[in-house]
Amino acid sequence: FQPAGTTGKNHKHQQYDFVFTASGHDYSCRSSEKKSLKATDFVVGSNVTYQVKGTKGKVTGSNGKEVNCTIVRVANAAST
Repeated sequence: FQPAGTTGKNHKHQQYDFVFTASGHDYSCRSSEKKSLKATDFVVGSNVTYQVKGTKGKVTGSNGKEVNCTIVRVANAAST
């Protein structure tokens, strides 16, 4: 979970990137600039559940907060 982009006159809300690994891929999923989101709702390292369907994603935090996001990057996960 990290900030993406900047806020301004035409971009009122901060966007965030959710980064997670699933099924052998690393995903970056960006929140919408049209909706407000609190960084404290998604603690780094906490458990999240996710759904990925094409370029759309949904991330749910351990506290039940849910965010729709857009997949902006997919990469092969590094082998361990």
